[in-house]
Amino acid sequence: MEWTSYLITEVQRPIETRPFTRRDGSVIYAVDQLHNPNSVFLTAGGTWGERIIIAGRIASLSDYPASKELMGLYKSAVERQFMRMDSYWVGPLALTDFRNGRRLTTSITNSPEFDLRER
Repeated sequence: MEWTSYLITEVQRPIETRPFTRRDGSVIYAVDQLHNPNSVFLTAGGTWGERIIIAGRIASLSDYPASKELMGLYKSAVERQFMRMDSYWVGPLALTDFRNGRRLTTSITNSPEFDLRER
């Protein structure tokens, strides 16, 4: 399963795309930080089946001021509403599910030894 990522930027900023030619000759358009450095990427987490919670991610490869500001806004919101556990920030519903036995991981293909563990 693939999770969808979203490019987040200020509403007044135009989104730049770049053409990408596939091996079969068709062209698709990439929307990424290469041409949109004033942005961050949000990949929402979620559940997989009955037993697994997939971690979400907020990230940026950019050091542009607008990107840093967006990361700061997300960081502040996450710190207010989520609980830190190792390198994860876990939301209240995910924490309840995790404590009730669901795995919390970054990928369904990961071995359980790499899952979040509560200390």
